[in-house]
Parts: sequence; structure tokens; C-alpha cells
Amino acid sequence: MATLVPAQYFGFKQRGAVAPGYRADLVVVSDLESFMVEQVYKNGTLVAEHGKTLKPAPLDIDRVRFSHVMDSFDLDEITLQDLELRESGEQERVICLNRGELLTEEKIIPFQRHPGKAPGVDPEHNIVKLAVFERHHHSGHVGIGFLGNFSLKCGAVASSIAHDSHNLIVAGDNDTDMMLAGNTVRKNKGGLAFVADGQVVAELALPVAGLMSTESAESVAAKMQALNDALKAHGVAEDIGIFMTLAFVSLPVIPKLRLNTYGIIDVAQQKVVPAVF
Repeated sequence: MATLVPAQYFGFKQRGAVAPGYRADLVVVSDLESFMVEQVYKNGTLVAEHGKTLKPAPLDIDRVRFSHVMDSFDLDEITLQDLELRESGEQERVICLNRGELLTEEKIIPFQRHPGKAPGVDPEHNIVKLAVFERHHHSGHVGIGFLGNFSLKCGAVASSIAHDSHNLIVAGDNDTDMMLAGNTVRKNKGGLAFVADGQVVAELALPVAGLMSTESAESVAAKMQALNDALKAHGVAEDIGIFMTLAFVSLPVIPKLRLNTYGIIDVAQQKVVPAVF
């Protein structure tokens, strides 16, 4: 069900099974609980073992031919004005995360005002500000909302991995750090960033379409570990995948609420609803 049937369905005749005549693209794991990868085979050749790449393939990118992929950020530098709320009212709508789930819930609470925080942010209840910037067509579209049960205690995180449109998504407790985090990813032409107290604490550039790196797997893994370590040092629980969580917050096909470049989307109704009213 996981390999053979999908391969047959899509017409991949040499994939999906371990058998003569099939491409030997295999991952060997020690058991199905820890799922620790022991070996990786590509076309029958052992290419990785015990966490190490055995035969790193040279990366040769035709940057002229693929300029649209290597320069995929058509977005002006983010300003504080871009992060201003365009709605007013005494109540705010919060996209509430559920631990270990992709489904979200809707919560309506009094509009929050806390010194040193962006309007609408409530640090006591883990509510942060959220923004999604359109980055492909220079449209200037920006969606603003609020995200609850997000364990970021201070600063801001930004990512260009935001399913499925992969726009720039930023979450934080203050506009200044959010602006810097977003502009750090923009400068890198894609990637991840964590900012606290006006300083870039850790970053990972993903300049290939804003999704992939030109560096080695080992280098990317080290920088990803540095990001996670920095977040942990600033109070994020070790078992919370901040960037993995953020990647799905803008996907407007999973109930109940999401945020895209048009604003907060009520998925069931497929319409934009106000963040503040």
C-alpha cells in the first residue's frame, strides 16, 4: 500500500517493490519503532550508512538556465508598516494549534495589549503574531493573524517552507524581530531564521526555490541542529518542531483556520474572516 500500489497507479513500472528488474532505491532501518536509518541505497549502490554520506554527489547547477529557481524571492524588503494590523476592534480571532496535530481550532478572545509586545500578542497564553508574505509575483499581499499554543517565548521565526504555496511565513511576539527574521530569509533567497532581541540567533539558507540548499547534507543538518538548539535555549520545548509546525499553518485545506496572503481562512467555509473585529 505504501510503495507498490502508488507506483503502479502512477505508472512507475520500475519502482515500488524489492524484486528483479526494479530500481534498488532502498532505505534500511533497524526496526519499525525507532525507525533509525542504517543504510540508504540508490540504484543498487550503497550511498549512506550510519548517518554518513559515502559518495557525495557533486552539485552542479546551471544558474543561468535555472535563474528563476535560484532567485525566487520577488518581494520588497519588509518594513514595520507591512506588519501593521489593518483591522480594528475589541476582539481577536486566534488560530489555535493542537499538540501533535495539524488540525487547528478557533478561539475568540478580547484583543490583547501587553507592553513591549505587538498588539494582539499574549505571552502568558502563548499567542503570537503571524504574517504571511506573497513572494512569487510581487503582489504585495500580506496576511496578518494570531497563532495560539505556539511555544515561542520570545523573538520571531521565519520560513519560506510554507505548504503549499511556499510564501514567506513569520511568527513572533514583536514586529521588530518579525521584520528582521523575514528580511533575513529574504536576503538568503529562502530558508529559516530565528531572531531574538534584535539579533539573528541562527539561520539556514535555502536558496534553491526557497526550499533546498546547495550545501552538503551534513552542513544542512548541523545548521538545522543549531537552529533547534537556539530555540531550546530560548524556552521552546525540545519535542516541539517549530518550523515543521509553521510549515502547515498557511495550508488552507486543513480545518479549522489557516493564514495565507489574503488573511485568516475559515477552511470549512472557504472564506476570509477578520483577525480583529
